[in-house]
Amino acid sequence: MEQLSTVLTASIILLTILSGLIFAFAEGGATAALSLPIGLIAWFLNEREEGFALPRVALNVLGVSAVIMAGYELYIGSIEARLLAGGHLIVYLSWLFLLQVKETRSVWWLSALAVLQISVASVLTSAPWFGGALMAWLLMAMWTMAIFTMQRSASRMLQQPAQVPLSRRSAAAGENRAAQASTNSYCVNGLRPDSKFRLLSRRFVMSVAAMTLAGMVVSALFFTFIPRVWMSRLRLFDDTALAGDRIAGFTERVRLGDIGEIMASNDVALTANFFEYPSNRRMNTVKAKAWLGEDPLFRARTLEDYTRGRWDPVLRSRGDACSMPRPDEKLVRVDIRLNSSNSATLFTVGQVVTCDGPLEGNEIYRRQQTNEYSRQDESVYDSYSYQVYSLHDAEELEYDPTYILGRGLPFFGANNVRYNEQLLQVPEDLVELRRITKEILATLPASAAEDDEMKANAILHYLRDSGRFEYTTKAAVDNSRVDPIEDFLVNRKKGHCEYFASALALMFRAADIPSRLVTGFKGGNFEGATGTFYIQQRFAHAWTEARIYNRWVTFDPTPAIRDKTAKVAAGQTQSTWAFAKDVAVRLWLTGIGMNSQQQREQVYLPIQRLGQRSWQRVIDLKAKFETVWAGALETIRNPDQWISWRGGLTAFVLLTTMAILYKLLSRLIYRIGSLGGLKTRGEHSGPEVAFYNRFKKIVDRAGLAPERSQTAQEFGQTVKRMLGRQLDEAGLTELPGTVSDEFYRVRFGGEKLSTVDEDRLERRLWRLEACLSSRTSVNSDSHDLRSR
Repeated sequence: MEQLSTVLTASIILLTILSGLIFAFAEGGATAALSLPIGLIAWFLNEREEGFALPRVALNVLGVSAVIMAGYELYIGSIEARLLAGGHLIVYLSWLFLLQVKETRSVWWLSALAVLQISVASVLTSAPWFGGALMAWLLMAMWTMAIFTMQRSASRMLQQPAQVPLSRRSAAAGENRAAQASTNSYCVNGLRPDSKFRLLSRRFVMSVAAMTLAGMVVSALFFTFIPRVWMSRLRLFDDTALAGDRIAGFTERVRLGDIGEIMASNDVALTANFFEYPSNRRMNTVKAKAWLGEDPLFRARTLEDYTRGRWDPVLRSRGDACSMPRPDEKLVRVDIRLNSSNSATLFTVGQVVTCDGPLEGNEIYRRQQTNEYSRQDESVYDSYSYQVYSLHDAEELEYDPTYILGRGLPFFGANNVRYNEQLLQVPEDLVELRRITKEILATLPASAAEDDEMKANAILHYLRDSGRFEYTTKAAVDNSRVDPIEDFLVNRKKGHCEYFASALALMFRAADIPSRLVTGFKGGNFEGATGTFYIQQRFAHAWTEARIYNRWVTFDPTPAIRDKTAKVAAGQTQSTWAFAKDVAVRLWLTGIGMNSQQQREQVYLPIQRLGQRSWQRVIDLKAKFETVWAGALETIRNPDQWISWRGGLTAFVLLTTMAILYKLLSRLIYRIGSLGGLKTRGEHSGPEVAFYNRFKKIVDRAGLAPERSQTAQEFGQTVKRMLGRQLDEAGLTELPGTVSDEFYRVRFGGEKLSTVDEDRLERRLWRLEACLSSRTSVNSDSHDLRSR
């Protein structure tokens, strides 16, 4: 009992500590993490002095202080702090119960508060780590509840009133434990110790683990199949401390260095699956690779306004609503799921025709000038799924639909005029950039003065292929007094894709070529043969788009070492452990990010199709059976066909069917009869316990008979106590315990006695019968038992 109390105390403290740590990570603060030192202090004090607890006055003062602190957060804190005030109050109360005696009430309270902490944490985050932490917490909670239940059962057993004096009960308990040690397992007042009378056995641990696993499976099935009334796409909190991970570098403005911060991350930013349209057949890996090409670009945001290391968009309008593609168009449908996004801008790939969102109505819009796609709702989402429809076969675009009259003519409309002017703006302080651009153009022949393509390729070669510049994800500034781009071109000459693309765009403008910066992803990995494309955050990229001959052309000035570095870094993570981790993360994100439409397509529709196919097979089998049955009836009704192969086959099938049905019916009747017999006979019948029946008949002559509520073990103890003198004189003191032990082995353990054991037990029963028949049937106080 003392061991159970110690284990229970340790378990409930560990559960509270784990709950606090999970809450702290979900919140992004350190307050709840104090559960760890407080829990260790509580354990140390409990071990030092059993039943340690703070004085009631101190607990009351601390309780009032906890309420005041939570109220203070609620009153003066930000909106997020106000929402977290209740969670902090739960944590404070958990600390108070940790410093109390671990009685039944305290254990219940700590368990309830642990559940509340996990509930609040589930609102604060849906990151993949929370899934693993939740499984560990569930295992710890199941273990704690199992220990708690066992401890309460053992406590009730010790508190039961004794049928005999305490001294006799203690002696009987010692004899009972000695007798039980020779058997495999027993059930004592709802507790089943092992052969060494240990309650905390290997079987108990495995049972708790199995129950935890079963609970996880049931919970996963419930979560998968329950209809999604979809609200969890929308995050409740938008503060960086609460909002969790984001795809950095793709906000409405970009500072040089943003992408470099996330290029060391292997977190999955988005996934893509490819389908042929309008057939909606899934494209396998080979077809998807062929369509994407080497190192595909997933385009997101275009940025036109540059000011000292910061790019901003010029266009703020939403654009025109997207419509569904025509059913006769040969397209590729790309199903994209963003794991997290803090911008309304969406990623696209290929020559995009249109996009469609998960909700009905005009949810996605397109800016015509920039060919950007964005959501109508700009709220921050845990995940967002949408479809991109792109041309199946790439087309060579001779003219841009919005600029068909040539570069020298402005767009129609005031907004287009301003946008066109912005594409040629270069800050006045970029003196060195202009100088370098002029030096590059001076090396070209005179005929190239008006050839934008030759000028663009010359500038591109200078940045990417000349060897003057190196690629690195570490972009330290050497001279903070100058513009970051000029510092990159003149001083450092090292940088990542943002620096290369920014320098190229500004140098294009200095050469009178309209250009803009584009952010997105470049590259990714296919997993398996299903054609699913995974893009990690380390594939974040920036490149340049320039208008050459009335069409937009993509230029990527970043050296090729960037692509190799990203692929090598991604490949280094593909160990067995990393692969298993990625699979678990993707499963978690798929389940968490699944909306109602995806649930319908990925869960309900496959089950519906399976049910329809199964029902159709049943109908087909029914039709075949009806045909066969009609043929059999025709054969039976026509005596001319009895003496034929058809008649013989019909007779064989009918007789075989009747034999099988008879056999099944016989077994069913036998089992029903066996169950009924078990209910009535209980322990008192069956050939396998004949020695026990004989034992009862022998001691019945001495006036002892088992009560209806008495087990075999308890009856054996009664016989040993009442006939102790006769048994001692005959050398049969341990016989009642041996008989009850062997009875349990045979009756409930499914074992059979060996021939040697049967002979030995039979001889001892003969000795018992002879002993009792030659003596008066009296108890230890010389009173006849039958007269009592």
